[in-house]
Amino acid sequence: QAVAYATQALKRAHALNKNPQCGQASLIRASAYERQGQYQQAEEDFWRAVWSGNSKAGGYYGLARLAARNGNFDAGLDFCQQSLRACPTNQEVLCLHNLLLVLSGRQDNARVQREKLLRDYPLNATLWWLNWFDGRSESALAQWRGLCQGRDVNALMTAGQLINWGMPTLAAEMLNALDCQRTLPLYLQASLLPKAERGELVAKAIDVFPQFVRFPNTLEEVAALESIEECWFARHLLACFYYNKRSYNKAIAFWQRCVEMSPEFADGWRGLAIHAWNKQHDDELAARYLDNAYQLAPQDARLLFERDLLDKLSGATPEKRLARLENNLEIALKRDDMTAELLNLWHLTGQADKAADILATRKFHPWEGGEGKVTSQFILNQLLRAWQHLDAREPQQASELLHAALHYPENLSEGRLPGQTDNDIWFWQAICANAQGDETEAMRCLRLAATGDRTINIHSYYNDQPVDYLFWQGMALRLLGEQQTAQQLFSEMKQWAQEMAKTSIEADFFAVSQPDLLSLYGDLQQQHKEKCLMVAMLASAGLGEV
Repeated sequence: QAVAYATQALKRAHALNKNPQCGQASLIRASAYERQGQYQQAEEDFWRAVWSGNSKAGGYYGLARLAARNGNFDAGLDFCQQSLRACPTNQEVLCLHNLLLVLSGRQDNARVQREKLLRDYPLNATLWWLNWFDGRSESALAQWRGLCQGRDVNALMTAGQLINWGMPTLAAEMLNALDCQRTLPLYLQASLLPKAERGELVAKAIDVFPQFVRFPNTLEEVAALESIEECWFARHLLACFYYNKRSYNKAIAFWQRCVEMSPEFADGWRGLAIHAWNKQHDDELAARYLDNAYQLAPQDARLLFERDLLDKLSGATPEKRLARLENNLEIALKRDDMTAELLNLWHLTGQADKAADILATRKFHPWEGGEGKVTSQFILNQLLRAWQHLDAREPQQASELLHAALHYPENLSEGRLPGQTDNDIWFWQAICANAQGDETEAMRCLRLAATGDRTINIHSYYNDQPVDYLFWQGMALRLLGEQQTAQQLFSEMKQWAQEMAKTSIEADFFAVSQPDLLSLYGDLQQQHKEKCLMVAMLASAGLGEV
């Protein structure tokens, strides 16, 4: 595809000028040809690229790579120097130039150059490998390993460069010397061996992945994984890569092959489930795949969370969702986000006391996209239990719960936002005060309940005023005798709901916080419609229409 797009760009450019000012299309096509092993076509396009200033450095670097691959070290050195004239600080070219000096027998020149480069770029792992490669002293090996500290990114960067320079034997030797015991370097090392000799490295690559999680993100890593066709886990990593790049057909083919080779691998079924829900919109198929995954890994709280999320998105009843989580309560309580869902389900099914026990004893932790989720359940829990006391004609106990709702316990790990108006709490505090015969306190609480912003945002973020606050403002205004103001507020809410119901909504990734980054996508339009319906219903209730 890159070749096709670049060719189309060149046709358009050449129609106007046989020597176009921009050489990027030639450089892109040359690089694509190089990846495909079509080195003659690549060389022709690299020569075209060097005619333009904006692609001169890349073009000469490409020619240097081809020369190095062919063992023409003198030509490679010349091309490196040409590239460095255009871009003197390209560290990859500097490293290739130094390696070619070593390979062409100019060790003294290489050593002098490398000493300067190491002063300029002391964190470049390839330079430290060169320092060991040119002499192979134990002290140089210790320095190189000390810089890398077992990190896979250093091993992969240097090995990837050597492979791009057409030196896979050196890459294998480098990986063996560095001895990085992490998944992708082990796979890359295995890919450079004959198939019969890979087994131990492949098994070790699978074994260490949970301790050092890193997914493939370079073409060298992908090529290595694709070459190890006998490994089911390599199929899984490739599926993750292609799904991330939105090549869904390739991703699904790899996941299907993965579960064929290893049907007991839960994450393979999970990947198929994510695709079934997000792309095929098949909730039954997604549920079947996720059920397979959870049966294989019943201690994996992530899978239980996603199975419940699928139920939630599919419209399952709170009772059905709650039954699943309560049957796996120990696992459900492993995650704060799933615990927040559990609290909500207890509230929906009238079990506020169970939720209160968790809210009082569990230490929660903040997470991106989860702001306000636990604290909103805390406030709801206090309100629900306060209403129970009001129904039992115990206004004093209800008032105490409402007062406690104004102060978040430390175990929730989240503070109150500035400007939070708590209209619902103050409204019900007024009801409690009135039930106790304290009209002065009731009026004070009603005035507090009637304060706050009276606008509704199309997006809802954790620091926005909840839309139901407007309802409690309006109800407080009615009890204060300001009927006209309350009527206007409810009418504006109804008008907003009617107008916004016709509006499409998109995720705002430049807001004060990222939205929930969940693996299973919800329907934004449906969520927006539900919000509009809620606002319309609250407005109708305030207007006395329901």
